[in-house]
Amino acid sequence: MPANRKRKTIGILTFHRAINYGALLQAYGLQEALRDYGMDTKVIDYRCPFVEKAYRLLWGLNRKKLKSWKYTLKGVPYVKEKTDMFRKFSERYLELSKPYNKGDEAKMEADFDEIITGSDQVWNMDISGNDRNYLLEKFKDSKMKNSYAVSIGTYKLKKEDVEAIRKFDRISLREKSGADYVKELTGRDDIHCDIDPTLLLLPEKWEELVNKNRVIKEKYIFIYSVHPQNHMVEYAKELAKEKNLKIVHLHNRVKMDLRESGVDILHAVTPNEFLTLIHDAEYVITNSFHGTVFSIIFKKQFLSELTTKGGFNNRVYDLLSALHINRRILEPVRNVNDGITIDEEIDFDKAMESLSHLRAESIDYLESIIDK
Repeated sequence: MPANRKRKTIGILTFHRAINYGALLQAYGLQEALRDYGMDTKVIDYRCPFVEKAYRLLWGLNRKKLKSWKYTLKGVPYVKEKTDMFRKFSERYLELSKPYNKGDEAKMEADFDEIITGSDQVWNMDISGNDRNYLLEKFKDSKMKNSYAVSIGTYKLKKEDVEAIRKFDRISLREKSGADYVKELTGRDDIHCDIDPTLLLLPEKWEELVNKNRVIKEKYIFIYSVHPQNHMVEYAKELAKEKNLKIVHLHNRVKMDLRESGVDILHAVTPNEFLTLIHDAEYVITNSFHGTVFSIIFKKQFLSELTTKGGFNNRVYDLLSALHINRRILEPVRNVNDGITIDEEIDFDKAMESLSHLRAESIDYLESIIDK
Protein backbone atom coordinates (compact mmCIF):
# COMPACT_ATOMS: atom_id res chain seq x y z
CA MET A 1 0.00 0.00 0.00
CA PRO A 2 1.41 3.44 -0.94
CA ALA A 3 2.66 5.41 2.07
CA ASN A 4 0.22 8.26 1.40
CA ARG A 5 -2.83 6.03 1.03
CA LYS A 6 -5.32 6.20 3.87
CA ARG A 7 -6.16 2.81 5.34
CA LYS A 8 -9.92 2.49 5.13
CA THR A 9 -12.43 0.02 6.45
CA ILE A 10 -14.48 -1.13 3.50
CA GLY A 11 -17.68 -3.16 3.74
CA ILE A 12 -18.92 -5.36 0.89
CA LEU A 13 -22.69 -5.76 0.75
CA THR A 14 -23.72 -8.65 -1.47
CA PHE A 15 -25.60 -11.98 -1.57
CA HIS A 16 -22.80 -13.80 0.27
CA ARG A 17 -25.24 -16.13 2.08
CA ALA A 18 -26.83 -17.49 -1.11
CA ILE A 19 -26.17 -21.21 -1.53
CA ASN A 20 -24.75 -20.57 -4.95
CA TYR A 21 -21.14 -21.15 -6.03
CA GLY A 22 -20.92 -18.01 -8.14
CA ALA A 23 -22.46 -15.76 -5.47
CA LEU A 24 -20.07 -16.97 -2.79
CA LEU A 25 -16.93 -16.95 -4.93
CA GLN A 26 -17.58 -13.47 -6.33
CA ALA A 27 -17.81 -12.16 -2.76
CA TYR A 28 -14.44 -13.77 -2.03
CA GLY A 29 -13.01 -12.32 -5.25
CA LEU A 30 -13.93 -8.72 -4.40
CA GLN A 31 -12.76 -9.15 -0.82
CA GLU A 32 -9.34 -10.41 -1.91
CA ALA A 33 -8.94 -7.75 -4.59
CA LEU A 34 -9.49 -5.00 -2.00
CA ARG A 35 -7.27 -6.68 0.58
CA ASP A 36 -4.46 -6.79 -2.00
CA TYR A 37 -4.51 -2.99 -1.80
CA GLY A 38 -4.08 -2.98 1.95
CA MET A 39 -7.66 -2.20 2.85
CA ASP A 40 -9.38 -3.47 5.99
CA THR A 41 -12.13 -5.26 4.14
CA LYS A 42 -15.09 -7.15 5.53
CA VAL A 43 -18.01 -8.85 3.86
CA ILE A 44 -21.00 -7.35 5.63
CA ASP A 45 -22.85 -10.23 7.27
CA TYR A 46 -26.26 -8.80 6.39
CA ARG A 47 -29.19 -11.19 6.73
CA CYS A 48 -31.68 -10.26 4.01
CA PRO A 49 -35.00 -11.84 5.10
CA PHE A 50 -36.11 -12.66 1.55
CA VAL A 51 -32.80 -14.30 0.58
CA GLU A 52 -32.68 -16.21 3.87
CA LYS A 53 -36.16 -17.55 3.17
CA ALA A 54 -35.23 -18.54 -0.38
CA TYR A 55 -32.51 -20.84 0.95
CA ARG A 56 -34.42 -22.24 3.87
CA LEU A 57 -34.19 -25.98 4.49
CA LEU A 58 -37.68 -26.81 3.22
CA TRP A 59 -37.35 -24.91 -0.04
CA GLY A 60 -39.93 -25.62 -2.75
CA LEU A 61 -42.57 -26.83 -0.30
CA ASN A 62 -46.17 -26.48 -1.45
CA ARG A 63 -48.58 -27.43 1.31
CA LYS A 64 -51.35 -28.24 -1.17
CA LYS A 65 -49.34 -30.69 -3.25
CA LEU A 66 -48.33 -34.09 -1.89
CA LYS A 67 -45.67 -34.47 -4.60
CA SER A 68 -44.06 -31.22 -3.37
CA TRP A 69 -43.83 -32.62 0.17
CA LYS A 70 -42.31 -35.89 -1.02
CA TYR A 71 -39.81 -34.15 -3.30
CA THR A 72 -38.80 -31.50 -0.74
CA LEU A 73 -38.46 -33.81 2.27
CA LYS A 74 -36.38 -36.26 0.24
CA GLY A 75 -33.94 -33.47 -0.59
CA VAL A 76 -33.59 -32.11 2.97
CA PRO A 77 -30.38 -34.03 3.84
CA TYR A 78 -28.68 -32.79 0.67
CA VAL A 79 -29.81 -29.19 1.17
CA LYS A 80 -28.58 -29.23 4.76
CA GLU A 81 -25.26 -30.79 3.71
CA LYS A 82 -24.71 -28.18 1.01
CA THR A 83 -25.70 -25.30 3.29
CA ASP A 84 -23.24 -26.52 5.93
CA MET A 85 -20.51 -26.71 3.28
CA PHE A 86 -21.11 -23.10 2.23
CA ARG A 87 -21.20 -21.79 5.79
CA LYS A 88 -17.89 -23.51 6.59
CA PHE A 89 -16.28 -21.99 3.50
CA SER A 90 -17.55 -18.53 4.52
CA GLU A 91 -16.21 -18.92 8.04
CA ARG A 92 -12.79 -19.94 6.74
CA TYR A 93 -12.30 -17.69 3.73
CA LEU A 94 -14.53 -14.64 4.16
CA GLU A 95 -13.63 -11.85 6.56
CA LEU A 96 -17.14 -11.46 7.90
CA SER A 97 -18.41 -8.51 9.90
CA LYS A 98 -20.72 -8.93 12.84
CA PRO A 99 -24.26 -9.86 11.75
CA TYR A 100 -26.64 -7.08 10.70
CA ASN A 101 -30.38 -7.25 10.17
CA LYS A 102 -32.99 -4.87 8.80
CA GLY A 103 -33.08 -1.82 11.04
CA ASP A 104 -29.32 -1.87 11.63
CA GLU A 105 -28.53 0.57 8.83
CA ALA A 106 -27.19 3.30 11.17
CA LYS A 107 -24.88 0.80 12.90
CA MET A 108 -23.66 -0.47 9.55
CA GLU A 109 -22.97 3.05 8.29
CA ALA A 110 -21.03 3.92 11.46
CA ASP A 111 -18.82 0.82 11.22
CA PHE A 112 -17.34 1.46 7.75
CA ASP A 113 -15.57 4.23 5.84
CA GLU A 114 -16.89 2.99 2.50
CA ILE A 115 -19.64 0.60 1.46
CA ILE A 116 -19.45 -1.26 -1.84
CA THR A 117 -22.63 -2.99 -2.85
CA GLY A 118 -22.23 -5.76 -5.40
CA SER A 119 -21.57 -7.77 -7.36
CA ASP A 120 -24.46 -10.12 -8.23
CA GLN A 121 -28.05 -9.03 -8.89
CA VAL A 122 -28.30 -6.89 -5.77
CA TRP A 123 -30.29 -4.23 -7.63
CA ASN A 124 -32.83 -6.75 -8.84
CA MET A 125 -35.54 -6.02 -6.30
CA ASP A 126 -37.44 -9.17 -7.29
CA ILE A 127 -34.53 -11.28 -6.03
CA SER A 128 -34.02 -9.34 -2.79
CA GLY A 129 -37.72 -8.98 -2.01
CA ASN A 130 -37.43 -5.21 -2.55
CA ASP A 131 -34.76 -4.94 0.14
CA ARG A 132 -33.77 -1.27 0.00
CA ASN A 133 -30.55 -1.83 1.93
CA TYR A 134 -28.83 -2.98 -1.28
CA LEU A 135 -29.62 0.49 -2.59
CA LEU A 136 -28.19 1.98 0.64
CA GLU A 137 -31.38 4.01 0.78
CA LYS A 138 -31.24 4.78 4.51
CA PHE A 139 -27.53 5.67 4.54
CA LYS A 140 -27.15 9.39 5.10
CA ASP A 141 -23.60 9.90 3.79
CA SER A 142 -23.74 9.71 0.00
CA LYS A 143 -19.95 9.92 -0.24
CA MET A 144 -19.58 6.43 1.21
CA LYS A 145 -22.08 4.84 -1.21
CA ASN A 146 -20.47 2.84 -4.02
CA SER A 147 -21.37 -0.08 -6.23
CA TYR A 148 -19.15 -2.56 -8.03
CA ALA A 149 -20.29 -4.65 -11.00
CA VAL A 150 -23.85 -4.86 -9.74
CA SER A 151 -26.56 -6.33 -11.92
CA ILE A 152 -30.24 -5.57 -12.24
CA GLY A 153 -30.93 -8.68 -14.33
CA THR A 154 -34.26 -8.30 -16.14
CA TYR A 155 -35.74 -6.09 -13.40
CA LYS A 156 -37.20 -2.74 -14.47
CA LEU A 157 -36.07 -0.01 -12.09
CA LYS A 158 -38.81 2.02 -10.47
CA LYS A 159 -38.69 5.77 -9.82
CA GLU A 160 -37.68 5.30 -6.18
CA ASP A 161 -34.92 2.88 -7.23
CA VAL A 162 -33.50 5.40 -9.66
CA GLU A 163 -33.57 8.16 -7.03
CA ALA A 164 -31.64 5.93 -4.60
CA ILE A 165 -29.03 4.97 -7.22
CA ARG A 166 -28.59 8.58 -8.32
CA LYS A 167 -27.32 9.39 -4.80
CA PHE A 168 -24.39 6.95 -5.04
CA ASP A 169 -20.92 8.47 -5.16
CA ARG A 170 -19.47 5.82 -7.50
CA ILE A 171 -21.61 3.57 -9.71
CA SER A 172 -20.46 0.43 -11.49
CA LEU A 173 -22.54 -2.26 -13.17
CA ARG A 174 -21.67 -5.69 -14.49
CA GLU A 175 -23.40 -5.71 -17.88
CA LYS A 176 -23.07 -3.00 -20.52
CA SER A 177 -26.81 -3.14 -21.14
CA GLY A 178 -27.40 -2.48 -17.42
CA ALA A 179 -24.87 0.35 -17.35
CA ASP A 180 -26.50 2.01 -20.37
CA TYR A 181 -29.94 1.59 -18.81
CA VAL A 182 -28.92 3.15 -15.50
CA LYS A 183 -27.07 5.94 -17.29
CA GLU A 184 -30.22 6.82 -19.23
CA LEU A 185 -32.50 6.74 -16.17
CA THR A 186 -30.22 8.61 -13.77
CA GLY A 187 -28.84 11.11 -16.26
CA ARG A 188 -25.34 10.38 -14.98
CA ASP A 189 -22.54 9.93 -17.51
CA ASP A 190 -20.01 8.53 -15.03
CA ILE A 191 -21.46 5.00 -14.93
CA HIS A 192 -18.79 2.29 -15.17
CA CYS A 193 -19.06 -1.22 -16.57
CA ASP A 194 -16.72 -3.64 -14.79
CA ILE A 195 -15.80 -7.31 -14.76
CA ASP A 196 -17.20 -9.85 -12.32
CA PRO A 197 -15.11 -9.98 -9.11
CA THR A 198 -14.03 -13.56 -9.85
CA LEU A 199 -12.07 -12.18 -12.80
CA LEU A 200 -10.21 -9.63 -10.67
CA LEU A 201 -7.98 -12.34 -9.20
CA LEU A 202 -5.12 -14.01 -11.06
CA PRO A 203 -5.38 -17.78 -11.73
CA GLU A 204 -2.70 -18.48 -9.11
CA LYS A 205 -4.97 -17.07 -6.41
CA TRP A 206 -7.82 -19.38 -7.37
CA GLU A 207 -5.51 -22.37 -7.57
CA GLU A 208 -4.80 -21.88 -3.87
CA LEU A 209 -8.41 -22.96 -3.24
CA VAL A 210 -8.16 -26.07 -5.42
CA ASN A 211 -7.85 -29.33 -3.49
CA LYS A 212 -4.57 -31.20 -3.86
CA ASN A 213 -6.46 -34.49 -4.07
CA ARG A 214 -8.77 -35.08 -7.03
CA VAL A 215 -12.48 -35.29 -6.36
CA ILE A 216 -12.90 -37.77 -9.22
CA LYS A 217 -10.05 -40.25 -9.67
CA GLU A 218 -10.81 -41.16 -13.29
CA LYS A 219 -10.51 -38.81 -16.24
CA TYR A 220 -13.88 -37.14 -16.81
CA ILE A 221 -16.08 -34.62 -18.58
CA PHE A 222 -17.59 -32.14 -16.14
CA ILE A 223 -21.08 -30.76 -16.73
CA TYR A 224 -22.17 -27.83 -14.57
CA SER A 225 -25.67 -26.45 -15.01
CA VAL A 226 -27.62 -23.70 -13.29
CA HIS A 227 -30.56 -23.88 -15.69
CA PRO A 228 -32.36 -26.89 -17.15
CA GLN A 229 -30.06 -27.96 -19.95
CA ASN A 230 -31.07 -28.49 -23.58
CA HIS A 231 -28.26 -30.40 -25.27
CA MET A 232 -25.31 -30.56 -22.89
CA VAL A 233 -25.83 -34.12 -21.69
CA GLU A 234 -26.38 -35.46 -25.19
CA TYR A 235 -23.24 -33.76 -26.42
CA ALA A 236 -21.26 -34.99 -23.39
CA LYS A 237 -22.39 -38.57 -24.01
CA GLU A 238 -21.15 -38.45 -27.59
CA LEU A 239 -17.87 -36.93 -26.45
CA ALA A 240 -17.47 -39.46 -23.63
CA LYS A 241 -17.99 -42.34 -26.06
CA GLU A 242 -15.41 -40.92 -28.46
CA LYS A 243 -12.83 -40.16 -25.74
CA ASN A 244 -13.66 -43.04 -23.37
CA LEU A 245 -14.30 -40.67 -20.46
CA LYS A 246 -16.56 -40.62 -17.44
CA ILE A 247 -19.31 -37.95 -17.20
CA VAL A 248 -19.89 -36.05 -13.97
CA HIS A 249 -22.87 -33.67 -13.71
CA LEU A 250 -23.32 -31.05 -10.98
CA HIS A 251 -26.42 -28.89 -10.66
CA ASN A 252 -26.18 -25.62 -8.77
CA ARG A 253 -29.29 -26.63 -6.82
CA VAL A 254 -30.08 -30.09 -5.51
CA LYS A 255 -32.16 -32.03 -8.02
CA MET A 256 -33.43 -35.19 -6.40
CA ASP A 257 -35.40 -36.21 -9.49
CA LEU A 258 -32.45 -36.01 -11.89
CA ARG A 259 -31.58 -39.33 -13.48
CA GLU A 260 -29.26 -39.75 -16.44
CA SER A 261 -28.06 -43.08 -17.79
CA GLY A 262 -24.27 -43.20 -17.92
CA VAL A 263 -23.89 -39.95 -15.94
CA ASP A 264 -22.68 -39.59 -12.36
CA ILE A 265 -24.84 -37.01 -10.57
CA LEU A 266 -23.32 -34.87 -7.81
CA HIS A 267 -25.85 -33.37 -5.42
CA ALA A 268 -23.58 -31.34 -3.14
CA VAL A 269 -19.89 -30.44 -3.20
CA THR A 270 -17.92 -27.80 -1.32
CA PRO A 271 -16.90 -24.58 -3.11
CA ASN A 272 -13.31 -25.87 -3.07
CA GLU A 273 -14.46 -29.12 -4.67
CA PHE A 274 -16.44 -27.14 -7.26
CA LEU A 275 -13.24 -25.36 -8.30
CA THR A 276 -11.33 -28.64 -8.20
CA LEU A 277 -13.87 -30.37 -10.46
CA ILE A 278 -13.34 -27.70 -13.13
CA HIS A 279 -9.58 -27.56 -12.60
CA ASP A 280 -9.07 -31.32 -13.01
CA ALA A 281 -11.59 -31.99 -15.79
CA GLU A 282 -10.54 -33.03 -19.28
CA TYR A 283 -13.48 -31.06 -20.67
CA VAL A 284 -16.12 -28.71 -19.22
CA ILE A 285 -19.62 -28.23 -20.62
CA THR A 286 -21.73 -25.63 -18.86
CA ASN A 287 -24.61 -23.15 -19.09
CA SER A 288 -23.30 -21.17 -16.13
CA PHE A 289 -21.52 -17.82 -16.22
CA HIS A 290 -19.17 -18.80 -13.42
CA GLY A 291 -18.72 -22.26 -14.89
CA THR A 292 -17.49 -20.46 -18.01
CA VAL A 293 -15.35 -18.03 -15.97
CA PHE A 294 -13.44 -20.75 -14.14
CA SER A 295 -13.05 -22.82 -17.33
CA ILE A 296 -11.25 -19.80 -18.77
CA ILE A 297 -9.24 -19.12 -15.62
CA PHE A 298 -8.05 -22.75 -15.48
CA LYS A 299 -7.57 -22.87 -19.30
CA LYS A 300 -9.86 -25.82 -19.91
CA GLN A 301 -11.29 -27.09 -23.17
CA PHE A 302 -14.92 -26.06 -22.74
CA LEU A 303 -18.21 -25.25 -24.41
CA SER A 304 -20.95 -23.00 -23.03
CA GLU A 305 -24.61 -23.53 -23.85
CA LEU A 306 -26.17 -20.07 -24.08
CA THR A 307 -29.75 -20.90 -25.00
CA THR A 308 -31.49 -22.80 -22.22
CA LYS A 309 -34.99 -23.09 -20.82
CA GLY A 310 -34.02 -20.12 -18.64
CA GLY A 311 -33.49 -17.92 -21.73
CA PHE A 312 -30.38 -16.61 -23.49
CA ASN A 313 -27.27 -16.04 -21.38
CA ASN A 314 -26.09 -12.58 -22.46
CA ARG A 315 -23.48 -12.48 -19.69
CA VAL A 316 -21.61 -15.47 -21.08
CA TYR A 317 -21.92 -14.23 -24.66
CA ASP A 318 -20.52 -10.81 -23.71
CA LEU A 319 -17.63 -12.40 -21.80
CA LEU A 320 -16.67 -14.74 -24.64
CA SER A 321 -16.87 -11.87 -27.11
CA ALA A 322 -14.75 -9.58 -24.93
CA LEU A 323 -12.06 -12.25 -24.67
CA HIS A 324 -12.27 -13.13 -28.39
CA ILE A 325 -13.17 -16.74 -27.75
CA ASN A 326 -16.83 -16.70 -28.81
CA ARG A 327 -16.39 -19.91 -30.81
CA ARG A 328 -16.93 -21.82 -27.54
CA ILE A 329 -20.71 -21.83 -27.84
CA LEU A 330 -22.59 -25.13 -27.79
CA GLU A 331 -25.34 -24.67 -30.34
CA PRO A 332 -28.42 -26.89 -30.60
CA VAL A 333 -27.31 -28.41 -33.93
CA ARG A 334 -23.78 -29.12 -32.82
CA ASN A 335 -22.48 -32.58 -32.03
CA VAL A 336 -19.03 -34.10 -31.73
CA ASN A 337 -18.48 -34.34 -35.47
CA ASP A 338 -20.32 -31.21 -36.58
CA GLY A 339 -18.41 -27.97 -37.15
CA ILE A 340 -16.44 -26.58 -34.22
CA THR A 341 -15.51 -29.21 -31.68
CA ILE A 342 -14.58 -28.86 -28.06
CA ASP A 343 -11.03 -29.82 -29.03
CA GLU A 344 -10.55 -26.73 -31.17
CA GLU A 345 -7.51 -24.87 -29.86
CA ILE A 346 -8.31 -21.87 -27.66
CA ASP A 347 -6.01 -18.87 -27.88
CA PHE A 348 -5.74 -18.42 -24.12
CA ASP A 349 -2.78 -16.05 -24.48
CA LYS A 350 -4.97 -13.60 -26.42
CA ALA A 351 -7.86 -14.15 -24.02
CA MET A 352 -5.69 -13.45 -20.98
CA GLU A 353 -4.23 -10.35 -22.62
CA SER A 354 -7.76 -9.02 -23.18
CA LEU A 355 -8.75 -9.95 -19.64
CA SER A 356 -5.67 -8.17 -18.29
CA HIS A 357 -6.83 -4.90 -19.88
CA LEU A 358 -10.36 -5.31 -18.49
CA ARG A 359 -8.95 -6.16 -15.07
CA ALA A 360 -6.75 -3.05 -15.08
CA GLU A 361 -9.74 -0.82 -15.87
CA SER A 362 -11.77 -2.37 -13.05
CA ILE A 363 -8.90 -2.07 -10.59
CA ASP A 364 -8.60 1.60 -11.54
CA TYR A 365 -12.26 2.03 -10.65
CA LEU A 366 -11.79 0.32 -7.27
CA GLU A 367 -8.76 2.51 -6.60
CA SER A 368 -10.93 5.58 -7.22
CA ILE A 369 -13.03 4.43 -4.24
CA ILE A 370 -10.01 3.62 -2.09
CA ASP A 371 -8.20 6.89 -2.80
CA LYS A 372 -11.05 9.38 -2.47
